Amino acid sequence: MSASGTSEVASYKRKRNSDDMAWEFAVLIDPDDLQRVKCILCGKEMSGGVTRMKQHIAGIKGTVTSCLQATLDQKARCKVAHEAPKKRKKEKQKQEEEVGALVTIEANENEDDQEELNEVGKGAENVVQIVMDNASNNMGAKAMLKSKSPKIFWTSCATHTINLMVEAIGKLKQFAPTITKAKEMTCFLYAHHATLALMRHHTKKRDIVRPGVTRFASAFLTLQSLAAKRKQLTDMCCSPTWEDCKHTRTKKGKVAHATIMSRAFWKNVSLCIKVFEPLVKLLRLADSDGQFMASMYGQIIETKKAIMLVVESLEKDYKVITTAMESKMNGRLDTILHMAAYALNPYYSYTTASIFTDVEVMSGLMEAIEQFYHGDDDKQDKALNTDLPKFKKKEGMFGKVAATRAITNQNYNVGKLVLNDNFAILHLWKFWDGAL
Repeated sequence: MSASGTSEVASYKRKRNSDDMAWEFAVLIDPDDLQRVKCILCGKEMSGGVTRMKQHIAGIKGTVTSCLQATLDQKARCKVAHEAPKKRKKEKQKQEEEVGALVTIEANENEDDQEELNEVGKGAENVVQIVMDNASNNMGAKAMLKSKSPKIFWTSCATHTINLMVEAIGKLKQFAPTITKAKEMTCFLYAHHATLALMRHHTKKRDIVRPGVTRFASAFLTLQSLAAKRKQLTDMCCSPTWEDCKHTRTKKGKVAHATIMSRAFWKNVSLCIKVFEPLVKLLRLADSDGQFMASMYGQIIETKKAIMLVVESLEKDYKVITTAMESKMNGRLDTILHMAAYALNPYYSYTTASIFTDVEVMSGLMEAIEQFYHGDDDKQDKALNTDLPKFKKKEGMFGKVAATRAITNQNYNVGKLVLNDNFAILHLWKFWDGAL
């Protein structure tokens, strides 16, 4: 073959430096023209690069003729790859629509930002609450939105915030080493067919790794599973099969053996489970279907009490754990809206009279009423000075059976009460009942 022929073949076989699946079927015709490609199945030459090649292989009509040599599998794969960008764009648009008027708002105050904020404000009369995660740009938007639409409540996603709380506690020195040891041990057992088969033989084919709604929930469930199977795992480590397995004689195998046979490890596993159990319960509550704004702050208080009992009221350990919790929940799950919901939930306020003398809670309730009825002094005054005293004394609508029934159910749907315009506070009551 001539030198020119060799050069042509080299150029023909050259592909772009890309991991796009279309290059399974395409080669460049000219290395200087990255959009000119040739199908290696049928020899068809075309412009348009990999996008056109996927249309060619998939048989998408309108821009290029179909490849007659492509198999059904190749056509299907190219069709999926071709439609993927459109699908991602559509999903992104859907997510943007779901957050309503809140689009991208940066933290600087230039003219473009003001125009975007104006767009948010156009529908403000129909927006009562915005729930978002704790990303920094969302926190920046919060301050800007409050100045533009002061009636709108901004609330952090409870599930995201509680997960951050659990994660922060899981990183404490009291728990992190135990979680790490458990992870290393389970990874070793699942890494080899021999050890996995041996483990399943002793556990009656039951796995020790259990998935949860989040990574740290999974860690908790796995610790629970390990604790329940402690005897089977220790029996496994004492069996002749374990002794004869080549993997158990490695460094990782010896570490796994030491972990399983360690009394201190199992004692710490038990502590982790007891501390994390009320937190995971709270996480499940927030992540489940339903309306839990009314009980969220109260549930957090109950979670702290449960943790205090677990650590046997040792102030030092309790303080470390609650400090980690509060570092993530402050300003997110203790907002004025959470305080108002807590104060107006009969399950808590009618059974714990001290709530009405709690400065932090009542200040939050007052601020929530002022924000809910922003600019309407008459309704603010009526809610605080007329309706709230009636609520405390269970008078009028607040003394009805449907209302008092909520005393025994922290998530009772008080919003189903017949609302009367004479009770301004009932509107706020109905609001937090439907809040996220």
